[in-house]
Amino acid sequence: MQKKSLIVGIIIGIILGYVLGQFIWLSPREEASSRFSALQELLESKAVDSASATLTGTIVDISGQNLTLEKGGKRFSLAIGAETKVFKAPVVPAGSEENQNLVPEEIKLEDLKANDEVSVALSISSEGKLETISIFVIPKASQE
Repeated sequence: MQKKSLIVGIIIGIILGYVLGQFIWLSPREEASSRFSALQELLESKAVDSASATLTGTIVDISGQNLTLEKGGKRFSLAIGAETKVFKAPVVPAGSEENQNLVPEEIKLEDLKANDEVSVALSISSEGKLETISIFVIPKASQE
């Protein structure tokens, strides 16, 4: 009798685990998928040439014209185009009132290094290709 109760308990546990797993893990994926389905549909219709997006993350690696970012434990590899502009935000001292006229400084791609926090502006073509438009280095002082 105990063996039968144990088997029934295990089966019920597996079923409950599966149902809860579907609810917890698939719901966010389905929600994210539905959020981007309109964008995907628009791009596939060829009604627009491209769409834009911004990705903020930490530089893991720079190799030639490729940039690898990490965000939320995931890595993203981006191709850097010949027209990509790279900027560094000015550091504003705490309590300073002179932040209204600050202009980002254009820097060279070679100035980027691993562990820099960056915001990358991307263009997504109707073919699904990503093009890096600009890279904006976020100064360490402004991250505090």
